[in-house]
Amino acid sequence: MIIYNGKEIVVNFLRGESKYFVVTFMCGGRTEFAENEFFMCQIQEKLKINLIGVSTKIGGWYLSNEMDVVIDLINSITRNKKVIVCGTSMGGYGSLKYSRRLNSYFTLACAPQWSLNPNDLKDIYNDKDKYKFGENILFKNENMKIKQEDLNENVVILYDPYDKYDSYHAQKILSQGNIREIYTYYSGHGVMDSISGSETMKNILNCASNNDYYGLRWIISNARRHHINNIFERVSNNIEKKPKLSLKMITSRSFSSVRNNKKFFYNQSLVGRLLYKAYFYNLKQDAEKLLIKSINAYGVDKEKIKKKDFILISSCGKIITYDIKNKSLTAEEDIFFPKNYPVFCSHQYNFVPYIRLFRRKMFLFESDGYIHMERNIDGIYNKDYLKSFFSNQIDSCGSSTFFLNFKVKSGFMTVNRPYGEILYGAQNAQLWESFVLVPSLF
Repeated sequence: MIIYNGKEIVVNFLRGESKYFVVTFMCGGRTEFAENEFFMCQIQEKLKINLIGVSTKIGGWYLSNEMDVVIDLINSITRNKKVIVCGTSMGGYGSLKYSRRLNSYFTLACAPQWSLNPNDLKDIYNDKDKYKFGENILFKNENMKIKQEDLNENVVILYDPYDKYDSYHAQKILSQGNIREIYTYYSGHGVMDSISGSETMKNILNCASNNDYYGLRWIISNARRHHINNIFERVSNNIEKKPKLSLKMITSRSFSSVRNNKKFFYNQSLVGRLLYKAYFYNLKQDAEKLLIKSINAYGVDKEKIKKKDFILISSCGKIITYDIKNKSLTAEEDIFFPKNYPVFCSHQYNFVPYIRLFRRKMFLFESDGYIHMERNIDGIYNKDYLKSFFSNQIDSCGSSTFFLNFKVKSGFMTVNRPYGEILYGAQNAQLWESFVLVPSLF
């Protein structure tokens, strides 16, 4: 229920059964919905908390003359009651800025800003940075820092220490006094996206209402490590540096119990990169587990895997396909549902590449700079077919991993990094420019 609707600020109040009140500040990017939503409104009924939600119609970081009226209104409702104030990003700034004036018992700010004054931020932001605070506040240069006098007791900020900007702001805020921090590794700026969930929020609020910092830290750490969004970011950031660890994480039994784990496999590009790493390091059992988990996410039976036919995956995690219209080979991110025709290889045809067209195998050869099709495998040897070349690496256990490449008249076919385009004419093909063979699903 809206209890205040000003030119800039909107306040909603939903009564619950909790002994404390929660005052939230909405994040940025939702100003057009200020009259219809506010932070935690979706879980209020389930948690049965007394919730006062502050939203803004402009991206002004709650630096509004209306806040004097808003604060008096909120204090009249929460008088003599325990108050928890929280918010994220712009809402995190607001929760800190008005912590003392709202008589906050516990303040929880996620990825908050320290100052909005461009003159305060010259050592971290420059003209090349895309980060903007919004035209609505750039002219308001006074009283824009979070200062010690803004803060009440029991303040905790959550942020990702790997995020350059959030870490900068956090350190400036921490320097203001007795403020505690909790790291949310790999959350980026979207801290709440890594710990969201009604049960998690219930436990967070219970800890906040008892000023239980160590309990709060454990709950947030546990929620983050088991949240699919955070797992996705961890794998994305570590797939090159720690590919084996990333692969083990996704193929482990514990990952099967992660809520919404199928969401991971819907990112076919990331799955493709993991598959490449699995075969690159000759981790065939893990590769098979990953393949089965991936197709199960799409409701495909593992019996569909054809172990005699192979598709080709590049180091960029893309599948090699054939574009009939342009008569060329392409690389696509959608390894399970490519737009063009997947290119296959098999022992039976000496790894001459082919596609399936109306259930017929059409073998590929080069002519006049284009890739053409030939139905007869015997006839293709009289043409400039795509000759297969294998290279291999042997690990410490003596196991060999094979990589496939093709040579056309102008030279080897390679994959360009980081975007994965197909190139021709290389005099040599390094391992990362070659392709691994993955059992076909088509």
